[in-house]
Amino acid sequence: MVTQERLEKAYLKSPLEELAGRFAVALEQYRENPREKILREHQYPWVDALLDNLKKGKTAGFFGLFTGAGKTVFGEELIKALEPKKTVVLSPTQLILFQTAKTFDQLGKGIYYTNYYSEEKRLGGEVLNTTYQSFFDLLNKGKINPQEIELVICDEVHTALGEQRHRMFRQLPNALMIGLTATPYFKNLLRHEKKGLVTHGERWVNLFINPIHKVSLQEGIERGHTAPLDVDILTAHTRIKLPEET
Repeated sequence: MVTQERLEKAYLKSPLEELAGRFAVALEQYRENPREKILREHQYPWVDALLDNLKKGKTAGFFGLFTGAGKTVFGEELIKALEPKKTVVLSPTQLILFQTAKTFDQLGKGIYYTNYYSEEKRLGGEVLNTTYQSFFDLLNKGKINPQEIELVICDEVHTALGEQRHRMFRQLPNALMIGLTATPYFKNLLRHEKKGLVTHGERWVNLFINPIHKVSLQEGIERGHTAPLDVDILTAHTRIKLPEET
């Protein structure tokens, strides 16, 4: 006999299931009415691919996109479309962090972000723009509540698989994890598994093994989404003066 309690439990959704459902609705609304049409036409399939993942309950994965495809702008648009309560954008270097901040300033109308790195340590923003190392330190020192984070965007995600660094993903139980990279090669993951540092069934591992959408540089060129390669071969001639014979 099925009790009322068992019925209620059957319909209860986990926080991640609720998040995936909420984000899926938000993306559908965004797709029907793109805000200011900031994305280019070739970028909308990326939105569709993420929407398909969310409908399937997948909450971690990566986009393999060629350099110049518009990864930073895409990440900024995801934040506006999904409207998460708390977002963290991770960069491997301060230079990329600055580029992200510049994109927010130019296109991210309505996004309240703060930067956190060695020279600027502000945590109050709805979007925290920081580096992998700074975020790892924040978590270890208990300066940020990982339970509140609903979206993590990992730029150059192939750099996030150090023996220590990847541990921060374990501390994000309620977040949609999105990786962005032009270099979707994650050989470190296999090495970590062999060392017993990583368990294949962990949810965050999908950040590196679930390709939400991939577009190679060759495809980008063929479809006219980037400038064609122009290769010039230069030949240098060097004259060597030998000492005169005596």
